[in-house]
Amino acid sequence: MIEVHVVNAFLLADYREQGWFTCVNYVNGLVAPAFLFVAGFAFAFTAERPLATAEEKRAKLFRQLRRIGLILAAGYVLHLPGFGWTKVSQATQTEWLKFFQADILHCIAVGLLILVAAREYLGGARGVLRMAAVVGSLSVLVAPWTWTYDAQAMLPVAIAAYVNGTPFSQFPLFPWLAFMMAGAVVAGTYPRDGSIEQVKTWVRRVGLWGLAVFVVAAIARWPDWAIGLPGVNIRVNPWFVAERVGVLLVLVWSAAQWSFRHAELSPGLRDVSRETLFVYFVHLMVIYGDWFDGHSLAFLYKQHFGIIQTVAAVLALMAVMTAASWAWQRSKEKSDVRSRYAFYFGVAVCIGIFFAR
Repeated sequence: MIEVHVVNAFLLADYREQGWFTCVNYVNGLVAPAFLFVAGFAFAFTAERPLATAEEKRAKLFRQLRRIGLILAAGYVLHLPGFGWTKVSQATQTEWLKFFQADILHCIAVGLLILVAAREYLGGARGVLRMAAVVGSLSVLVAPWTWTYDAQAMLPVAIAAYVNGTPFSQFPLFPWLAFMMAGAVVAGTYPRDGSIEQVKTWVRRVGLWGLAVFVVAAIARWPDWAIGLPGVNIRVNPWFVAERVGVLLVLVWSAAQWSFRHAELSPGLRDVSRETLFVYFVHLMVIYGDWFDGHSLAFLYKQHFGIIQTVAAVLALMAVMTAASWAWQRSKEKSDVRSRYAFYFGVAVCIGIFFAR
């Protein structure tokens, strides 16, 4: 995700017109679906872990709801008109519309709420699986219809942003929630108590299903085919979603093959994987935060870098985020309570700076 945002912000526009960038753009376009897919997979995979007491269940539910609230808050903070009360109080209507847009964190937060409710009220992991299948299917099937309406004229702006791409939403629930629910469905079919051979059989089936779905969807989306729904916006075309779900299933197969040959992740990669929200939030603040006399790096160096400079920026930011994740993980291992208070203190300082600016 770091590479995607660095390329979008800094790479010269001339390179985007070259043939090789089509491949880069396609791969980059898989990052958001993968992020959603993994979020759904991770939740559903742990949905059936047994807890000894009702108190433990309540504590787990509280932690999950707290994290969901943090994810949602982070999504809105990233779209503030500026980091300072003065700038926010003078924001234009367009800036407020951008603030209320539904981004990937908003989609994840809503999706997690749905899955938590399914686990609590529909029978644990089986309820999660059923709910994910229904919600995922509906989000794809009704998306072309929801995008034909001016949701902003029918609903409050804050709610309309979740319905379709008007006016600035990049990841509304329809159809992007489908990727998260697909991850939950795949995790729900995992043979938790099976042998290694059963797991390998499951992996092979996931890979074959992924390949089949990708091929069918890619053919169906062929420009000259009526089945490709040519009149439907590409972002809400069901075949667009299916094609990417197919790729994600193949990637699950690839990741499983790698895990069969390696005992565990490298320490750096493991730390980053545990702090995805932290990495996502901080690297976006580095790129788009208005830290330089009211301007961001993305504004000052907009589409200004060549290939070497862009690659260097990606590697540098990845190194910084890896080091920061490592430091935060070590801090939590030493004292989770102190780390939590350090986080609260940091939030309080940021709020104070915000109102002072």
